[in-house]
Amino acid sequence: MRNKKDVVKILIVISAGILLLNLVGNFSAKIKIASGRMNIQEYDKYRVIIASLMTLLGALIEWRNIVKIFTKGFCFRLSGFIIAILLILFPMIPWEIMLSIFKLKAATYLSAYISTSLSILGGILLVRSFRKYEEET
Repeated sequence: MRNKKDVVKILIVISAGILLLNLVGNFSAKIKIASGRMNIQEYDKYRVIIASLMTLLGALIEWRNIVKIFTKGFCFRLSGFIIAILLILFPMIPWEIMLSIFKLKAATYLSAYISTSLSILGGILLVRSFRKYEEET
């Protein structure tokens, strides 16, 4: 059985995750309205917000490593950091630029599922790029 301190931490993380998912749901409704109106600027703005929230959710998945980073220090890994930043920024590329780069395949790359997955994975890898591994201590 876990002690009360661990249970409180887990409840805080779960609450933060539910809050992030609620915000994503709110912005998903706004993105549907913007796409219905064919308002590209609003659509791109909400895509960036949703991608940022999903990146935070990915970082939240690694909450134990975040605590370790602040309590035990960290080791910066440039290669992991660069990959994480690329995964985070890819879903934030404006719609018009994606269409010009990928042409007909843009629908695949603009998929909400792929953007969400890349954002969450980017958040996880971002935290791990600062993590101090047990072997290094």
